Amino acid sequence: MYGLLELSGASTEILLVAAGALVAYKVAKALNAPLAHVPGPWYSRFTELVHTVSIAQGKAWSDVIELHRTYGPIVRLGPNRISVTDVASLETVLGANGFHKGEIYQAFIFARQNNIVSTSDPVAHKRLKKMMAPVFSTVSVQKLEPLILDVGVQKVVNILEKSSADGTPVDMFKLMMHMTLDIISTIAFGGSFNLLESESVPIMGWLHSTTMLGIGRTLFGNTLAPMIFRKYQREYEMFIEHTIDMIERRRKQKDPPKDILQALIEAVDEDTGMGLSTEEIASNAFILMGVILLLTHPECMKCLVSEIDEAIPSIGEPITHAKVQNLPYLNAILQETLRLRCPAGVDLPRKVSPQGANLCNLFIPGGTEITLLYNTIMQDERNFDNPNTFAPDRWLASPEEVSETKRAFLPFSAGPRVCLGRALAWMELRVTMATLLRKFEFELVPNQDLRPVSRLALEPADGKAMVMVTKRTV
Repeated sequence: MYGLLELSGASTEILLVAAGALVAYKVAKALNAPLAHVPGPWYSRFTELVHTVSIAQGKAWSDVIELHRTYGPIVRLGPNRISVTDVASLETVLGANGFHKGEIYQAFIFARQNNIVSTSDPVAHKRLKKMMAPVFSTVSVQKLEPLILDVGVQKVVNILEKSSADGTPVDMFKLMMHMTLDIISTIAFGGSFNLLESESVPIMGWLHSTTMLGIGRTLFGNTLAPMIFRKYQREYEMFIEHTIDMIERRRKQKDPPKDILQALIEAVDEDTGMGLSTEEIASNAFILMGVILLLTHPECMKCLVSEIDEAIPSIGEPITHAKVQNLPYLNAILQETLRLRCPAGVDLPRKVSPQGANLCNLFIPGGTEITLLYNTIMQDERNFDNPNTFAPDRWLASPEEVSETKRAFLPFSAGPRVCLGRALAWMELRVTMATLLRKFEFELVPNQDLRPVSRLALEPADGKAMVMVTKRTV
């Protein structure tokens, strides 16, 4: 027995020595790793768990802002991950120079098909973009204005008029989300989800499950995630079935309307003669749902309402995009809102090309994941003066100053991967904002937590924004 105890003690000492040696090896390896020269918190040398937890909590963009304030325009977030906010470096990363999308983009696969968002293959992306670009041209989008007004804006006006008459508060965040989804589903899937009238189809639940399943895919892979998150997988499949059914009904329709869905159905690759499959159409139409209307900042309301009233003298006058698209203060308000509250609140990384790259005067080896958090970039004090201040006037400066400012303005990304739907987004933002402020006055209900957090998109911490509505008479 005594010999066994001695053997046990010796074994313990051996294990402790081995463990110590392993720790020493790991530390030495971390200190001499290819990214060892990149500044960042000590734990980023060994793990990116802290960043992953921050993403799960919906506050990665704000946490990374603080890291950049401490460490500068380039920060290490993990053993193989960095974040960059330097404008010159971002132009390299987002340019046409071989920086492919990171693994997290696999979360955007829809209907088991890669789409223009999820694909990291430049050839596939070029094919899809070439087929889809005419669909999102300014001329094509202009033809959708009557639909936007009928399906979305006018229904919102009706709901707000009733709320005003009843003296009851309304959740503007939910209302704007539903309006956007009804518009997008009508022009992209061939029929409205009718969320503004009823919630018989659980679209919001399906969207949440699709998003959560996507996050699960990035953490556990495409095989394990569906088994772990079975509820999300079931609702994801229901969403696919619903959207593909809508598209198939359109395929069989005689004399279909010339909307985005029909253009996607008819799109043909000039080089290959290939069209988009039903699954590809559902996948690419789905990405349009990322557009969320952002409410204006209340302290600038007076100036904006004055500008809109001058452009639309009669309260009963129809408001069209042509009447409001060039209003300088309206555009400044929307640009500044998008800067401070960019809808894309999640990490959209790129992977450094195999030969490596020089960023912020540092060599970054090939294969390194570069985190792109657009809210972080647009709230870095190196890119914008007083970045946490809502200052629409920054967009009304001289053309030279505004041009320089726009280098770091990335709500729709930039370069070859710039968002195809931005013209549609701008039309919806301008027309909706002008219509609501010309017809109504708003007052926030007190005691709400409106701090932005990243969930399905960037949204208030309470998940709602309750307001009291008063109908204007002049």
